[in-house]
Amino acid sequence: MSVARFQSCQSGKGQLWVPWLYAGDDGRSRWGEVAIGLASGAGDWISAPRASSGVSFRHARRDLALDWHPAARRQYVITLAGEVEYEIHNGERRRFGPGSVFLADDVGGEGHVSRGVGLVDRTSVYIPVDADETLPTSTRIASSVRER
Repeated sequence: MSVARFQSCQSGKGQLWVPWLYAGDDGRSRWGEVAIGLASGAGDWISAPRASSGVSFRHARRDLALDWHPAARRQYVITLAGEVEYEIHNGERRRFGPGSVFLADDVGGEGHVSRGVGLVDRTSVYIPVDADETLPTSTRIASSVRER
């Protein structure tokens, strides 16, 4: 079983692709990507502000493991320090390290397993996405099942 190591965003002119953990129609978690639109700035590219109800910070032991659970809410998860690995129903694992971000959106169904890995405790930022915030219209499905 392979582990996709240190997932990160992929950017290009006009969009940023963010890893997306979501629940399929069968209630099982899957990986995909969502595109966040970027507008040209003064020598850079920037997205429009996203609606959020706040931000929270988390510090967890490097070996913390949580068995099957769905995301508490739709939220961006940004890892500042340490490493974490997420596993979904088919055994696929993805690892996120410092500077990585993904959208946790598998709020229904069986969820995923998360486990701290590496030698350093994990520090993360959680940014909830408001309930009325719609996902970007561009998505890419990573698993072999093409559904949403």
